[in-house]
Amino acid sequence: MTPAKRVAIPTIALLLTWSAGCRVAPDMPAPNGATLTGIGHGDTVTSPFPVGMEAEGIAIAAAGTARPGEGHFHILVDVPCVAGGTVIPEGDGYHHFEDGASRAELDLSPGEHWLCLQVGDGANTALTPPGAGPAAHHTHEIRITVED
Repeated sequence: MTPAKRVAIPTIALLLTWSAGCRVAPDMPAPNGATLTGIGHGDTVTSPFPVGMEAEGIAIAAAGTARPGEGHFHILVDVPCVAGGTVIPEGDGYHHFEDGASRAELDLSPGEHWLCLQVGDGANTALTPPGAGPAAHHTHEIRITVED
């Protein structure tokens, strides 16, 4: 076997494993996923702090009517991301940006926090990226520390 073939086989196996639904590292957005910008996994910040929100493979629009190919952002704080096809709840830990905003300022208490950026449709149902399995969703998860 040539060196190129020895490299190609593990690379293909890795890609097949990843595409079969393995969880992506916290600081790596999934294909057709969502990405928090201006802040990264493991960062230490002072509250309040700005965050940006981006999505790939979907148009960001204000909430209201659920339209194919459109959605808006949610930041979930210290609660798990919601499975695709499930309504993103209201209440503590759930920040809805129903106006179609792609920037926000978060004011969190000191300590460690998990953030999940999630895209939902006009009716706040968590979206599944095109071509992905039912467990996939438009998300990006990171851990941050807020200092005093």
